[in-house]
Amino acid sequence: MDDKLRDILDELDEKQTSILLENEMYYDVDKAALKRIKASVHKRVRADQKPKVFKNKILISAAAVLLVFATLLSFGSDNISDTLKRVFDYIPGYGMNSSPGKGSAGEIPQQVLDMVENRRVMNSLTKEKYTIGEKGYRVNHINFDKLDMSDPSLEKLMTEEEQWLFIIENKGSSYLSMLIGKYQGKYDVLMYGGGAEMFYHTLALADPLKTGKADLLAYGGDYYFISEESQVYQIPDTRSQYERNPSLFDHPISEKIGVDLILANYDDYMNADDSESKLGAVGLVEQYHEEQSK
Repeated sequence: MDDKLRDILDELDEKQTSILLENEMYYDVDKAALKRIKASVHKRVRADQKPKVFKNKILISAAAVLLVFATLLSFGSDNISDTLKRVFDYIPGYGMNSSPGKGSAGEIPQQVLDMVENRRVMNSLTKEKYTIGEKGYRVNHINFDKLDMSDPSLEKLMTEEEQWLFIIENKGSSYLSMLIGKYQGKYDVLMYGGGAEMFYHTLALADPLKTGKADLLAYGGDYYFISEESQVYQIPDTRSQYERNPSLFDHPISEKIGVDLILANYDDYMNADDSESKLGAVGLVEQYHEEQSK
């Protein structure tokens, strides 16, 4: 157990408790961490039970929460997931219940940043070998209502969504992805575990000077980086996909080619007799090279 985690568990307060009370537990808490959590909560409860004057209602609420938390935990680790979900609703003003705001990563709402931090702590508690990158990438989609405009461009066709892609790293290298966005009016994890082995590799090609000006586009079943020069880089789903044809993925297609393919794909989709036809089923870069090889 690292020193940071030990400090969190030894000095458990409202905010740190809320981090442990994410609305869902995706992993089992190992026995050592569970024992430490229970001991820390009991210690805090005993301290709060000493006669003293509370300065505000938050402290009273915190003591009640910790008492309930300690009591429920005494039922054993088998019910830890349900316990944490039930107690979470009692924590005011933190974690998932916090209000939107500006985060350290630009325009990312504070609620989204809290969810990412919650997952980081949970990964630490469960001794996950993966870490979550600091940066969140705003996701753009194609606005199909604008496809009939004259002289379309990617800049005109793309629209920002309230979605951010975070990269799950393995020893500093991109490995998997986590998509957070709005679902039924509130922020939630929309996808966890998507392939991202070549994400940082493609980003380095699209933004070699690290200006942060490359846009992330989600189209069909693939992600793309659009460089400042409007070049389109397709991000391979896996390393094996990339290694089958590195040259294809290392070289972008132009904006005009990308837009023409998007327009053609949409026309094919609208005129298709097959109800199961999928828009953008083949990546744009792959599609371009397939058509060139015919």
